[in-house]
Amino acid sequence: MYEPVVAVLGDNRTIGRILEVLLRTTGYDARFLVGIGPGALGDLLSDVDLVILPPLPGSRRREAYLEGIAATPAATVPLLELVRDGEEPYPPAGNVVPWPCSLEILERKVRDAIPPCEAG
Repeated sequence: MYEPVVAVLGDNRTIGRILEVLLRTTGYDARFLVGIGPGALGDLLSDVDLVILPPLPGSRRREAYLEGIAATPAATVPLLELVRDGEEPYPPAGNVVPWPCSLEILERKVRDAIPPCEAG
């Protein structure tokens, strides 16, 4: 059975590992790509069905990751952005999930974000 591949980006090891473990328990091939700078994403995202961008310190860091994603083969891959209360998503539209959230909400948002043709 195919397990959709979900890449979790970012610098926060705690959040990244938690997301990785939670997503694996719900049937996803989750990969936390820690220590990968926004400009070094390259082919790391080529086989990914969904990219999750957890909260990052500062809007410039988040913007750098989004620009890095846009310059890779993953530019057409769905993006799920986790946003803390009071933060603005960048760009201010798309697949946004309030963070923190329950596992049920996260799993539903992930499932809804992955196109059916990619997940099966």
